[in-house]
Amino acid sequence: MGIFGFGAVGGALYLFFTKNILYGAYGLLTSLISVGGLFLMNGAEFLAVSQIMVYVGGILILIMFGIMLSAKGEKKEDALKVVNVNSLVSLLFAAVMAGGLIFYSVKMGGSRSLAEPSAEQVQDLGMSLMTTQVLVLELVGVLLLIVLIGASYIAKK
Repeated sequence: MGIFGFGAVGGALYLFFTKNILYGAYGLLTSLISVGGLFLMNGAEFLAVSQIMVYVGGILILIMFGIMLSAKGEKKEDALKVVNVNSLVSLLFAAVMAGGLIFYSVKMGGSRSLAEPSAEQVQDLGMSLMTTQVLVLELVGVLLLIVLIGASYIAKK
């Protein structure tokens, strides 16, 4: 579990400190896959698969296509550069937020054990997603399609 934790934090730090937005997307990829591994190690297989399929398989690939398609001009390397203006303030804010989250987790969580979900609960969740909550899934799919069409239109110019 430590490897996945190190991968999540390391990928996030790499994303924060990199100057190239495409390399930052690779750091985000590492972080998202590691979070999926953490879900898997903690017994949340559905969340792990959802993490990998939705965030890594869909959104991150869409971000990478948007980055690659929107880099225009003669110097494409300059279009992918990012300047972090307030990196010290941002890092301090992230450390305070992480410390508060850890404090809250230790204070409120204690040593509670999570109940193992039954097969009926997982089946009910799947049926809910595909029947009563299907509109949300369709709207997200349409939104991702609109973003991809917009990125292609920007790249065409």
